[in-house]
Amino acid sequence: MRDCRRPGVLLAAGVALAAAAFVSLLMVGQPQVRGQTPLLSEDEAALLVLINDYRLEHGLSMLEVSPALTAAAGWMSEDMAEHNRLSHTDSLGRSPSERMAAFGYTQASLWGEIVRGGSNTPEGAFETWRNSPGHNAVMLTDGFVVAGVGKAYSSQSLYGWFWTVDFGDYDDSLAASTVPTPTPTLRPSPSPTPTATPGRMLGCPTAGKWSLAVWDGADGADIGQALATCGGGAVAAAYYIDPHTQVWSRWFADWPAISNLAILDSGQGIIALGGWPAS
Repeated sequence: MRDCRRPGVLLAAGVALAAAAFVSLLMVGQPQVRGQTPLLSEDEAALLVLINDYRLEHGLSMLEVSPALTAAAGWMSEDMAEHNRLSHTDSLGRSPSERMAAFGYTQASLWGEIVRGGSNTPEGAFETWRNSPGHNAVMLTDGFVVAGVGKAYSSQSLYGWFWTVDFGDYDDSLAASTVPTPTPTLRPSPSPTPTATPGRMLGCPTAGKWSLAVWDGADGADIGQALATCGGGAVAAAYYIDPHTQVWSRWFADWPAISNLAILDSGQGIIALGGWPAS
């Protein structure tokens, strides 16, 4: 691993790859976690969308959200903020692979980590990494299937904002919940000609911005019709995370082939990206 810093760009090293045997030997004690079930914040989710869109442009698969890597990345960002330092080695002396393993991501044969300091917005962090060959190579690694994102802030630090993205090559996003569910509730695909369902979206996003929108209508509403209540073209993309399995579903206005979020139930909240309404 190497650290690289350029004048005017506050960032830390980009490429970190290791063998599974190395990871398996580096298990350490119980980690400190931010919450029982790590979730992406609005900015963290927006950054993952940028990375996934970038991967799609290069013919690569989208990354699912890893609960273990999300916890590891969030902890690392908070650790850097607390100790006012940019590094891939945390304050406990752990490398990325040791930290990922400590948070439960133990079967990786390929992993990566990128970190950033000094950028408040997802776009700022992403553009810095995209323009750095080493960081860019990590984001476009073909073998990765999941990622975790963490953002933290400290007013007492030199950089202010800190970002971490951890990547892995095995999918733990479908790990069973610790709370048993006797009857799985799989959301059915909409019929070819869905019936219009009365209701409306609350908290519709503004153009180019993210918001938490909630469906105020009947169960089983076609998502396209539900989002249309925000206005034609007002929503470009939407994400939903199942509270039990932590699996993300997605809907894209222009990419139906890769959309798998089909319907909304009453009171269901989604993270929505504002588009630009048709004139």
